[in-house]
Amino acid sequence: MKILVVAGMLLLGIGTHAAGGDVPDVLQALVAAGLKNNLGLQIQKLQIAQQKEQSLAESAQFDSVIHGGMGFERSATPYESASGFSGNLDSNVVDNQVGVSKRLSVGTELNALLSSQWVDDNDFSNDLNHRYRTSLVLEINQPLLKGLGRAANMSALNISRNQERQESLNYLLLVQDYLLQLESSFWQFVYRQEQVALRSKSLRLAQELLAGNHKKHTAGLVAVTEVQEAETAVADRELSLSQALQQRDVQREVLGRLINSEIPENRQFLGIVDPGAPPDVTELPPLVEMLTAAFERRLEFKISDYDIANVRLRTAARKNALQPQLDLNLKGGIMGLAGDDRGTIAGSRYQGGFGDALGDMSEADGYQWRIGLTFSMPFEQREGKARLNQSRQQLRQARYRREDLALQVRAELAEQAIQVERAREQLDIAERFAELARISLDQEARRLQEGLSNTFRMISFQEKMVEAELGQIQALVNYYQSLAQLTYARGNTFSRYQLVMVDDAEELSFENL
Repeated sequence: MKILVVAGMLLLGIGTHAAGGDVPDVLQALVAAGLKNNLGLQIQKLQIAQQKEQSLAESAQFDSVIHGGMGFERSATPYESASGFSGNLDSNVVDNQVGVSKRLSVGTELNALLSSQWVDDNDFSNDLNHRYRTSLVLEINQPLLKGLGRAANMSALNISRNQERQESLNYLLLVQDYLLQLESSFWQFVYRQEQVALRSKSLRLAQELLAGNHKKHTAGLVAVTEVQEAETAVADRELSLSQALQQRDVQREVLGRLINSEIPENRQFLGIVDPGAPPDVTELPPLVEMLTAAFERRLEFKISDYDIANVRLRTAARKNALQPQLDLNLKGGIMGLAGDDRGTIAGSRYQGGFGDALGDMSEADGYQWRIGLTFSMPFEQREGKARLNQSRQQLRQARYRREDLALQVRAELAEQAIQVERAREQLDIAERFAELARISLDQEARRLQEGLSNTFRMISFQEKMVEAELGQIQALVNYYQSLAQLTYARGNTFSRYQLVMVDDAEELSFENL
C-alpha cells in the first residue's frame, strides 16, 4: 500500500517546480511521503510524548492525597488505686480516620484529618461506656527559609516542561536535518539518472561510429584498426553504462529508505534539471543580515536557551537548599464526645451515639490548637555546596556552548554563501564548456565525413562532449544542493518546503501535508 501511495504522489508531481520556485513538485511529494513514513522521525516524535508524561509525573507532587486507616485494639492493664482497689483495666478500642493532604507550589503542606474512636472499657471513672470520640484537625506546615517559594518547589517541574519544549524543538531540528538529507539524496538520484541517460547517449554514438566504420571497411575506405578502435569504445562505454546503472539503482534504494517506501523503477526524474534553462540567480543578503536572522530562526539557539534556563533553575533550587530548615507549624482542631450513660451521674449531657459525637464536635465543645517552629541545619553542607558549585560551572558551560554555536553558525553561513557563489560561477563555466564541446564534436564529425579525421579523434571528442554535459548536470545539482544547505544555515528550511507546523496538544504535525 505504501508503494502505491508514494507512486501516486510521485506521478502527480509531474511539474518542473513548485509554486515556491526552488523545490520541484516531485521533491515536494517525496517530502510529504517522508514526513509521514520515516520511522526515525516517528521515533523522535515519541520522545515528545514521553517527556510530556514525565512533566505530568513531576506535577504529581502537588496532587491531593487521600489517606485513612482503621484498627482494633484490646488491652488489659494491671491497676491498683489508693482506695485499695486492684485489678485490670480492660478496654476494647476501634479507631477510624480519614484525611486529605496537599502540598502547594509555595512549599506549604496542608493536612486535614477526621478521626473517630469507639471505646468499651471497665474504667468507672468515665461515666460513659460505650464512648464515641470524634475530632477534626487541620495542620499547616509553612517553610520560612529552605523550601520557601515557587522557584524552590517547582524547579523540577519547570525543568521537565522546558525539556518537553526541547524535545519538540529536537524533533523539528531532526525534521530539518532529514529534509536536507532527503533533498541531497534526491539530487544525487536525479544526477545518477541523467548520468545513465548520457552514458546511453555516449554508447549510441559509439555504436553509430562502429556501424559506419564497418561500412567503410567493407568498402575498403578504412583499415580494420578503425573498426577495432570503435569496438573498443563500444565495450568501454557499455562498462560505463553498467556502472552508471549500478550507481542509479543504489541511489534509488537510498532515497527509498529515507521515505520508508520504494521508488518505482519506471519513475524517471529526467528533465528536473534543464541545462538549457538555468535557474534564476538572485543576490544574497549581506552576511551580517543573514546571521541576525539565523539567530532568531535557528532551532539550535532556542534549544540552547532552554539549556541555560534549566541550569539557572537548578542553580536557584540548590542555592535555596543550602538555607537552614525553619518551618512554621500550625495546628487546630475541634473534638466531640458521646456515649452510653453508666448511671454514675444521672442525666449525662453526652448521652448519645456516633452522630451525637459529630454534633458535639460541630459545637466545638472540645478544641486544641498549637503554634510552633522547627529548625535544623547541617554543620558543613559539603554536598549542597558542591552541588551548587557544580550548577554554576554547568551554567558557564551552557553559555560557552551558546557562544560557540554562534561562531559555528557564522562560519557555516559564510561557508555556504561561498559555496552558492562559486556554484553559480561554475554553472556558467560548465555551460560554456558543454556548448564548446558540442560544437567541437559537430566540427569533428564533419571532418570525419570529409576524411580529415579518424576514429580515435572522434571517440575522444565524443567523450569530451559527454563529460562536459555530465559536468553541466553536476554543476546544476551542486547549485541546488548549495541552495538547500544555505537555506538550512539561515533557518529557512520549513519555508523552503512551504511547511507550516501545528501542535494540537497531542502531537506535532504539518497542516499542509
